[in-house]
Amino acid sequence: MFGWIKKRRNIPVEDRSYSGVYAFWSGVLFLTTLLAVWNEVSTRRPWKEYQHDFYEVQTRLLQHRLADANQNLDKADITQVSKDLAAARTKLTGAEARKYLDQIDDYKRKVIDFTQQRGFEKSRSDAENYLYEHNKRNGDTAAAREYREDRDNYDKKMEADQTQADLYQSKVDSLGGLLKPMYDTMKQLQAEHDSLTAPVLTLKSKIEGAQNSNIEIKQIIIKGFDKSVWGMAEDRIDRCQTCHMGWNDSLFMGDDFEKTLMEKYSGAAQYAKDNYNAQTTNAVLTVLQSKMFDPNSTASKNDLIAALGKHKDDADKIWEKAVKDKPSLLSYKKMYGTHPQLDLLKKHNPETFGCATCHGGEGMALSSVEEAHGFEEHWDSPLLAGKYAEGACATCHANRYDFAPYAQTVSTGKKEFLDFGCYGCHDNIDVPDFKVMKQGPSLLRVGAKLSPNWMFNWIKNPKAINSITRMPNFKLNDDEADAIVTYLVQSSDSAYTVPVSSMPAGDATRGKDLVNRLGCIGCHSTKEYSTTSRVKEGNAFAPSLENVGSKVTVQWLYQWLKNPKQYNPTTRMPNLRLSDQEAADIAAHIIQDYKGNSELTNHNFAGLAATDVAQKGYSLIKGYGCYGCHNIKGFEQMNKVSVPLDEFGNKIVQQLYWGTVPEDMMVHVTEHFDSIGLPLGKSVGAHNDEDWYTWTIMKVLNPRIYQSDEIAQKMPDFSMSDSEAYALNVYLHSLRKQFIPERFQDPKTTNQFALDTGRFYVRWRNCIGCHKIEDVGGSVQDRIKLVENVPDPQPLSPPLLTPEGARVQEVWLNNFLRAPSPIRPWLHIRMPTFGLADSDIATVQRYFLAINKQSFELRDYASFMPDPTLTAAGNQLFEKFQCIKCHQMGKVEDISNLAPNLQMASQRLKPEWIQLWLHDPNAIMPGTRMPSFFPGGVSPAPDILGGDSEKQIRAIRDVVMTLGRKGKPA
Repeated sequence: MFGWIKKRRNIPVEDRSYSGVYAFWSGVLFLTTLLAVWNEVSTRRPWKEYQHDFYEVQTRLLQHRLADANQNLDKADITQVSKDLAAARTKLTGAEARKYLDQIDDYKRKVIDFTQQRGFEKSRSDAENYLYEHNKRNGDTAAAREYREDRDNYDKKMEADQTQADLYQSKVDSLGGLLKPMYDTMKQLQAEHDSLTAPVLTLKSKIEGAQNSNIEIKQIIIKGFDKSVWGMAEDRIDRCQTCHMGWNDSLFMGDDFEKTLMEKYSGAAQYAKDNYNAQTTNAVLTVLQSKMFDPNSTASKNDLIAALGKHKDDADKIWEKAVKDKPSLLSYKKMYGTHPQLDLLKKHNPETFGCATCHGGEGMALSSVEEAHGFEEHWDSPLLAGKYAEGACATCHANRYDFAPYAQTVSTGKKEFLDFGCYGCHDNIDVPDFKVMKQGPSLLRVGAKLSPNWMFNWIKNPKAINSITRMPNFKLNDDEADAIVTYLVQSSDSAYTVPVSSMPAGDATRGKDLVNRLGCIGCHSTKEYSTTSRVKEGNAFAPSLENVGSKVTVQWLYQWLKNPKQYNPTTRMPNLRLSDQEAADIAAHIIQDYKGNSELTNHNFAGLAATDVAQKGYSLIKGYGCYGCHNIKGFEQMNKVSVPLDEFGNKIVQQLYWGTVPEDMMVHVTEHFDSIGLPLGKSVGAHNDEDWYTWTIMKVLNPRIYQSDEIAQKMPDFSMSDSEAYALNVYLHSLRKQFIPERFQDPKTTNQFALDTGRFYVRWRNCIGCHKIEDVGGSVQDRIKLVENVPDPQPLSPPLLTPEGARVQEVWLNNFLRAPSPIRPWLHIRMPTFGLADSDIATVQRYFLAINKQSFELRDYASFMPDPTLTAAGNQLFEKFQCIKCHQMGKVEDISNLAPNLQMASQRLKPEWIQLWLHDPNAIMPGTRMPSFFPGGVSPAPDILGGDSEKQIRAIRDVVMTLGRKGKPA
């Protein structure tokens, strides 16, 4: 080759041939052009194939429905209507109708002829009129008179033509009237036929539309949703619906959709269809469908063998194919299937918000699935898989306490962050002030409550004493636990002692009954009413009574039950206003029945009065941040001990410290969570499963797993279950700061602020342990049902508080929250006294009002005056409906069938709420014992006020609002 080059150099330039060179490079250019076109059209356009497959699946689904629709047609009715329709059409083409139609056509032509002739005459008349006016203007009277006569003659001809046209039009209308009943009959029959065949016709039209649909990019543009690196607003383009086309179509969900996917994409299903009869094929497909699509399926190879019958030898082959097919089938189901929360999309329409806004990914990319889902280097927002998509709620709704019912996992995780006291060490978005709201009990007077030995055992291993405690294990050695107890004993308020009192002898049996009935089981778990939950709600809210008998003395417990705030002014334990005997009975029951299952370890302290040991304890408490959950003397001004987490979800793999954890451990963690149906997310650039999700879940489950010789770890072990750790992991991933346009953010209105602060507060106080509010809580009803042995516990349960803001007067609610008094004397459960501050009461009041979209206002309800024209009728209705039978007033003899005392109504209820309640009590409070006297707005008393239900309701309202008023007779 080099010889050819040398030889070529010796040839003069003008004599050299370049044809070979041009041919070679032309060939190269041609091939690269073909390659570029192929790459552009085929490999970089996978969405075209997806859309083609989508329309094919859609066509198959519609054809299945069409087959069902054809079977469901009422063929007898359609046949009869078709015959009648044919007969009607025949009649319209018969001799009689034809004769009428011919005459109508003839008359219509004559109408047209005379109308046209009239138009000609009109033109001539206009011309003569112009000449008449022109000559008259010029003074030629004779000529003008002649033109006027001609004009008048044309006008007469016009009138005659119009008369003839009207005559023939009347004949057309007359003959049309004879044919109209025939046409009306045919139209009616045609409409009836269309109605009977509409399902089939509609499906056929949809099938035709699917088969003729265009393959095209589908995108939405969200104006000003993003910010450029220079801080300028820029539009976001979202093309997710190019592939995810069935997101809002219920056709792409359910059994038929899954079976259709199997028919198209499953080799196992295709093998069954090709080799077995219909009955065997259906049995096999049922087993395979369960195996492939149901995460809770118990389908096994034995089920497949049973379905195969005489073909059982094929089981291994088909099962192997099914296992291989499953990942791709689930992928196609996610791509084509309906969004699992269509109700949510009514508020968050993807046509407005896009898809990547909540789910992450690279909304513009279409060249590959990996790129579209954001799994490429340097992309900050990869697709949020599974429950992690719920974390996006916190982006726009950061001030919300929870995001139920649509995002239950991230809501649970946020609640865990609060309930486990994580905010005591870590700052975060929208958490309470840890110096005011402590999750753990105060230790300022702990020396008067607990023995040093009990404290030592508790600090060493809390779960050994209380199996469901939220108190973590700090993995302290004996010397460290000794030092902490020593500091707590020395710092404890020595001036406080258990008050000496004449405590009566307690009866444990009566005490157990009181615990079950008064409401203790609304907050505390007991042996009979246990819980495995560690989220502070219901009877998991307060400490379990497990082993309490080994914790405190009966005297301390008695005084605590009588007045919790005497020992701890900031406690959330309310005062149940117990008598001395009730408190003694409950204390006797707890001390006797909750002694503990094992003896505590006896520890020899180094010196409970030693200052050096106490100083060591001070340093340990400071280092571990115990004051984040407990009030401890000497730590009142300390700040949080650990790092803030408000941007923790933004961390990348390179910012996480992995210590000396073996790489293969990460793979096992991922596989484990996949196997229990809680799949972890996937990061960009993860190596050997070293990603954010794996790091965080391992840290939560084993907080000191990344400890090394160089870097110590102090985070305690909360003994979290897999599900608890997963929910917290989802929540931690939601802690991401990003730009969101104001129009997409949750509006921070006064009403919304009242809702959010109120929702947090009623959980902080566990109001929802007893009461149901906004469809949440009321778990005590399940235990009341067992305690009282009744099928329906609601009449014996605390009332629904959702309508409270609309129901009660502001001043009454304020006074009631300060000092509760019985309203429903038949209830055994007792509304306690919480000793709320003014600000707390205001929070609750604003919350109840906000639920009902009302704002706080002070009204003079005492000035309400009844309508004098309704007074007599109101009293008559009050007696007719026998209101006094249930709403007894004065001394109560029988409480078995009581309703609230109406003598309190004028000071308690809002007049407009009484009207609303009387319209339909069950609509406001389902299951109420209050009957509906005006079902459907119809009065049962037509002889009173003319049967006008609205007037009757106002009349009863006026009676109720005057009961109990001094000087205001009913």
